Amino acid sequence: IDAEVVAVANISGDIVEAANALSFKSDLLVGAGQSNMASSNSQAAGGDLTPNPAVFLWNHAGSAWEVWTPADGYVAYLAGSTETANNILFQAAKYRQRKTNRAQYCILNAQGGQSIDKFVPNTADLYVDLQAQVTAALASAEMVALSKTEIDRFFYFQGEADSAKGNYGDLVDDLIDQLNPETGYDNGLLLIGFELVPQVIQSDYWANAGLGRSTA
Repeated sequence: IDAEVVAVANISGDIVEAANALSFKSDLLVGAGQSNMASSNSQAAGGDLTPNPAVFLWNHAGSAWEVWTPADGYVAYLAGSTETANNILFQAAKYRQRKTNRAQYCILNAQGGQSIDKFVPNTADLYVDLQAQVTAALASAEMVALSKTEIDRFFYFQGEADSAKGNYGDLVDDLIDQLNPETGYDNGLLLIGFELVPQVIQSDYWANAGLGRSTA
Protein backbone atom coordinates (compact mmCIF):
# COMPACT_ATOMS: atom_id res chain seq x y z
CA ILE A 1 0.00 0.00 0.00
CA ASP A 2 3.04 2.28 -0.17
CA ALA A 3 1.77 4.02 -3.28
CA GLU A 4 -1.58 4.77 -1.68
CA VAL A 5 0.07 6.11 1.49
CA VAL A 6 2.24 8.44 -0.58
CA ALA A 7 -0.79 9.54 -2.59
CA VAL A 8 -2.72 10.45 0.57
CA ALA A 9 0.29 12.32 1.98
CA ASN A 10 0.56 14.31 -1.23
CA ILE A 11 -3.03 15.57 -0.95
CA SER A 12 -3.07 16.12 2.83
CA GLY A 13 -3.31 19.88 2.34
CA ASP A 14 -6.31 19.43 0.09
CA ILE A 15 -7.97 17.20 2.68
CA VAL A 16 -7.58 19.83 5.40
CA GLU A 17 -8.89 22.54 3.06
CA ALA A 18 -11.90 20.45 2.11
CA ALA A 19 -12.66 19.64 5.75
CA ASN A 20 -12.52 23.31 6.65
CA ALA A 21 -14.87 24.17 3.82
CA LEU A 22 -17.31 21.57 5.07
CA SER A 23 -17.30 23.15 8.57
CA PHE A 24 -15.33 20.31 10.07
CA LYS A 25 -12.72 22.78 11.26
CA SER A 26 -12.50 22.87 15.04
CA ASP A 27 -12.93 25.89 17.30
CA LEU A 28 -10.41 27.20 19.81
CA LEU A 29 -11.94 28.79 22.92
CA VAL A 30 -10.24 30.59 25.81
CA GLY A 31 -11.76 31.08 29.26
CA ALA A 32 -10.11 33.49 31.68
CA GLY A 33 -10.95 35.40 34.83
CA GLN A 34 -11.67 34.57 38.44
CA SER A 35 -13.88 32.15 40.40
CA ASN A 36 -16.94 32.57 38.20
CA MET A 37 -14.94 31.13 35.34
CA ALA A 38 -12.83 28.67 37.32
CA SER A 39 -15.74 26.86 38.95
CA SER A 40 -19.19 28.42 38.99
CA ASN A 41 -20.82 25.51 40.81
CA SER A 42 -19.60 22.53 42.73
CA GLN A 43 -20.09 19.25 40.94
CA ALA A 44 -22.82 18.36 43.43
CA ALA A 45 -24.78 21.48 42.46
CA GLY A 46 -25.98 19.96 39.23
CA GLY A 47 -25.54 20.64 35.57
CA ASP A 48 -24.66 18.07 32.97
CA LEU A 49 -21.08 17.08 33.69
CA THR A 50 -21.05 14.28 31.12
CA PRO A 51 -17.90 14.62 28.99
CA ASN A 52 -18.31 15.21 25.28
CA PRO A 53 -15.62 13.31 23.33
CA ALA A 54 -15.36 16.26 20.93
CA VAL A 55 -14.66 18.83 23.69
CA PHE A 56 -11.00 19.03 24.71
CA LEU A 57 -9.10 20.89 27.43
CA TRP A 58 -5.44 21.90 27.17
CA ASN A 59 -3.34 20.27 29.86
CA HIS A 60 -0.39 22.62 30.17
CA ALA A 61 1.45 20.28 32.53
CA GLY A 62 1.44 17.50 29.96
CA SER A 63 1.42 19.79 26.91
CA ALA A 64 -1.46 17.81 25.49
CA TRP A 65 -5.16 17.99 24.65
CA GLU A 66 -7.42 15.79 26.78
CA VAL A 67 -11.14 15.07 26.61
CA TRP A 68 -12.54 17.51 29.17
CA THR A 69 -13.69 15.42 32.12
CA PRO A 70 -14.68 17.63 35.09
CA ALA A 71 -14.70 14.74 37.55
CA ASP A 72 -10.94 14.30 37.06
CA GLY A 73 -10.01 17.73 38.40
CA TYR A 74 -7.44 19.76 36.52
CA VAL A 75 -4.51 22.11 37.00
CA ALA A 76 -6.05 25.01 35.12
CA TYR A 77 -3.36 27.68 35.45
CA LEU A 78 0.33 27.76 36.12
CA ALA A 79 0.05 29.79 39.34
CA GLY A 80 -2.03 27.18 41.15
CA SER A 81 -4.82 24.70 40.60
CA THR A 82 -8.60 24.50 40.50
CA GLU A 83 -11.22 21.85 39.93
CA THR A 84 -12.85 21.97 36.52
CA ALA A 85 -16.29 21.46 38.00
CA ASN A 86 -19.47 22.66 36.34
CA ASN A 87 -17.87 25.78 34.95
CA ILE A 88 -19.09 28.11 32.24
CA LEU A 89 -16.53 27.30 29.57
CA PHE A 90 -17.20 23.56 29.82
CA GLN A 91 -20.93 24.05 29.28
CA ALA A 92 -20.45 26.67 26.56
CA ALA A 93 -18.08 24.39 24.65
CA LYS A 94 -20.49 21.46 24.82
CA TYR A 95 -23.36 23.67 23.61
CA ARG A 96 -21.23 25.06 20.79
CA GLN A 97 -20.17 21.57 19.74
CA ARG A 98 -23.79 20.39 19.54
CA LYS A 99 -24.78 23.41 17.46
CA THR A 100 -21.84 23.39 15.05
CA ASN A 101 -20.79 19.73 14.99
CA ARG A 102 -17.20 20.98 15.29
CA ALA A 103 -14.73 19.81 17.90
CA GLN A 104 -14.07 22.41 20.60
CA TYR A 105 -10.56 22.91 21.97
CA CYS A 106 -10.49 24.90 25.22
CA ILE A 107 -7.83 26.73 27.22
CA LEU A 108 -8.77 27.59 30.81
CA ASN A 109 -6.90 30.19 32.85
CA ALA A 110 -8.74 31.36 35.98
CA GLN A 111 -8.14 31.71 39.69
CA GLY A 112 -10.77 32.31 42.35
CA GLY A 113 -10.70 35.34 44.60
CA GLN A 114 -8.35 37.32 42.38
CA SER A 115 -8.58 40.79 40.87
CA ILE A 116 -8.34 41.84 37.22
CA ASP A 117 -4.94 43.13 38.36
CA LYS A 118 -3.81 39.52 37.83
CA PHE A 119 -4.31 40.11 34.07
CA VAL A 120 -3.29 43.78 33.75
CA PRO A 121 -0.59 44.85 32.96
CA ASN A 122 0.91 42.32 30.58
CA THR A 123 3.50 41.33 33.20
CA ALA A 124 0.80 40.17 35.67
CA ASP A 125 1.16 36.49 36.49
CA LEU A 126 -2.18 35.14 35.21
CA TYR A 127 -1.79 37.07 31.97
CA VAL A 128 1.71 35.67 31.48
CA ASP A 129 0.41 32.19 32.27
CA LEU A 130 -2.46 32.58 29.81
CA GLN A 131 -0.20 33.58 26.94
CA ALA A 132 2.16 30.70 27.71
CA GLN A 133 -0.76 28.28 27.42
CA VAL A 134 -2.05 29.84 24.19
CA THR A 135 1.40 29.75 22.59
CA ALA A 136 1.99 26.12 23.53
CA ALA A 137 -1.51 25.02 22.51
CA LEU A 138 -1.26 26.67 19.09
CA ALA A 139 2.02 24.84 18.52
CA SER A 140 0.46 21.46 19.31
CA ALA A 141 0.26 18.79 16.62
CA GLU A 142 -3.54 19.01 16.62
CA MET A 143 -3.63 22.73 15.93
CA VAL A 144 -0.90 22.47 13.30
CA ALA A 145 -2.81 19.68 11.54
CA LEU A 146 -5.95 21.86 11.57
CA SER A 147 -3.97 24.90 10.34
CA LYS A 148 -5.33 26.62 13.44
CA THR A 149 -3.54 29.88 14.18
CA GLU A 150 -6.18 31.99 15.91
CA ILE A 151 -8.58 31.86 18.84
CA ASP A 152 -12.28 31.83 17.92
CA ARG A 153 -13.84 33.10 21.17
CA PHE A 154 -12.48 34.65 24.36
CA PHE A 155 -14.69 34.30 27.47
CA TYR A 156 -13.86 36.50 30.45
CA PHE A 157 -15.72 36.02 33.74
CA GLN A 158 -14.99 38.48 36.52
CA GLY A 159 -15.55 37.59 40.18
CA GLU A 160 -16.63 39.86 42.99
CA ALA A 161 -13.06 40.80 43.95
CA ASP A 162 -13.34 44.02 41.91
CA SER A 163 -16.93 44.92 42.81
CA ALA A 164 -15.88 48.35 44.07
CA LYS A 165 -12.94 49.06 41.74
CA GLY A 166 -13.63 52.47 40.25
CA ASN A 167 -11.29 52.04 37.28
CA TYR A 168 -12.54 48.57 36.32
CA GLY A 169 -13.68 49.67 32.85
CA ASP A 170 -10.29 51.21 32.12
CA LEU A 171 -8.58 47.98 33.15
CA VAL A 172 -10.77 45.90 30.82
CA ASP A 173 -9.87 48.27 28.00
CA ASP A 174 -6.21 47.82 28.92
CA LEU A 175 -6.66 44.04 28.82
CA ILE A 176 -8.18 44.28 25.34
CA ASP A 177 -5.30 46.46 24.18
CA GLN A 178 -2.83 43.91 25.61
CA LEU A 179 -4.45 41.04 23.74
CA ASN A 180 -4.68 42.75 20.34
CA PRO A 181 -1.01 42.37 19.32
CA GLU A 182 -0.58 38.90 20.83
CA THR A 183 -0.15 35.85 18.62
CA GLY A 184 -3.45 34.10 18.05
CA TYR A 185 -5.70 37.09 18.70
CA ASP A 186 -7.28 38.41 15.53
CA ASN A 187 -8.53 42.00 15.71
CA GLY A 188 -12.03 40.75 14.98
CA LEU A 189 -12.07 38.27 17.85
CA LEU A 190 -15.26 38.39 19.87
CA LEU A 191 -14.65 38.99 23.57
CA ILE A 192 -17.53 37.71 25.71
CA GLY A 193 -17.58 39.18 29.20
CA PHE A 194 -19.81 38.30 32.12
CA GLU A 195 -20.50 39.09 35.73
CA LEU A 196 -22.94 36.99 37.69
CA VAL A 197 -24.10 39.70 40.10
CA PRO A 198 -26.05 42.49 38.37
CA GLN A 199 -25.52 45.26 40.96
CA VAL A 200 -21.78 45.68 40.72
CA ILE A 201 -19.37 47.75 38.66
CA GLN A 202 -18.37 44.92 36.33
CA SER A 203 -21.93 44.38 35.17
CA ASP A 204 -22.31 48.08 34.36
CA TYR A 205 -19.24 47.85 32.17
CA TRP A 206 -20.32 44.77 30.26
CA ALA A 207 -23.89 46.02 29.89
CA ASN A 208 -23.13 49.56 28.77
CA ALA A 209 -19.62 49.70 27.35
CA GLY A 210 -17.59 47.90 24.80
CA LEU A 211 -20.40 47.40 22.29
CA GLY A 212 -18.24 49.15 19.73
CA ARG A 213 -15.21 47.08 20.71
CA SER A 214 -15.67 43.70 19.17
CA THR A 215 -11.96 43.07 19.28
CA ALA A 216 -10.04 41.30 21.96
